[in-house]
Amino acid sequence: MVDAVLLEVNPYRDRAKYRRHIELFLLCLSCSALFNRFLHVSLNKSLYSPSGASINPKASFALRIHTLSFDVVSRLVAVFERLGLVDVRKGFHDRSGGGGSRPTRLFPTKEFFPVILPYSVYTEEPFEAPFVIARGASNDWEGAIHSHPDDIDKLSFINDFLVDHDWACKGPIRRIYGATPFGSGRLYTPFQGIPARRAPVRINTLIDGHPLAEVDFSASQLRLALAVEGDIDAGDDPYADVASMAGLSRDKVKSFFTVSFGASSKKEGSSALYGSRLKDKEIDACHDAALDLWPDLDGWLFTDAGVKLQSLEGSILLDVIYEGAKKGIVVLPIHDAIAVKQSDVLWAEDAMERFWLDHATGSLGKGVAKPRLKVDMP
Repeated sequence: MVDAVLLEVNPYRDRAKYRRHIELFLLCLSCSALFNRFLHVSLNKSLYSPSGASINPKASFALRIHTLSFDVVSRLVAVFERLGLVDVRKGFHDRSGGGGSRPTRLFPTKEFFPVILPYSVYTEEPFEAPFVIARGASNDWEGAIHSHPDDIDKLSFINDFLVDHDWACKGPIRRIYGATPFGSGRLYTPFQGIPARRAPVRINTLIDGHPLAEVDFSASQLRLALAVEGDIDAGDDPYADVASMAGLSRDKVKSFFTVSFGASSKKEGSSALYGSRLKDKEIDACHDAALDLWPDLDGWLFTDAGVKLQSLEGSILLDVIYEGAKKGIVVLPIHDAIAVKQSDVLWAEDAMERFWLDHATGSLGKGVAKPRLKVDMP
């Protein structure tokens, strides 16, 4: 495919540069197909220079770190479109600075989609620092990360171990915080973006050539909130308990908790829940049933508590993955769950329970609150 595109371009010089750009285009398009996301391509020439950082620091950095050329990129967009490989949605750039800008967006055509898709699982990102990132953080908070390097040391050890192993969409594990010390802090790696619901792709991939299993915390944020608030156990199926009291389906109750922990107000949460087809009366019914069962949840719903809970989830999984690396076990994060080889499931269940108890209650099993785990296999 690279040779075919290069033949169509037929540059008079810099063939090696064109070949590298074509390779990157094809790799990125394969990931666009897998993750169902547009490939954003900037056709704003000024972003390709160091001065572009003043316009869009993130985009300019990404372009320059891969030493991309504006002339080559713009030519290849036209060639890929002419060959019928991509559908193009043209972006725009307001040179006056008053109307903002939007990158051009590419997506594989219907015909090219099945051709390029299989290559996506073989993509591999370089294992390069930083492994801990604070997006939108103040200088004081970003400096605090480096003055307390526990996360950095653990993730450096983990990624040094993982680089010699194989799995789909291989890439480093990073911990990403928001603007505050309790702003998210979840672990991220490309593997977790592989489709799991619209198509069961991720569960059917391999770790070092072996079938994997996914070990998941059941009702993770709800259990954590109750455990942190007062060592309260949520029971075997808290969503079903609320659904029974509210007279709603379990799926609607699950949507309610997912949104209510992440929303900063009931108005904001209600707007988001309309997309899950919850009416105002149903939202009120879920809210009332939850507080009837657990009055201590009052300070956690619609208070933007989700970022704190995500940070706690990140700390739990980081310790699980770190222990796994020390024992020679590959552990990959999937939001609030992990993937391991099926032969490592028993260890994973034990480690997840131990570190959950340690972070959520500090009781190591002596308290009331307990996690519940579920294991999915192909």
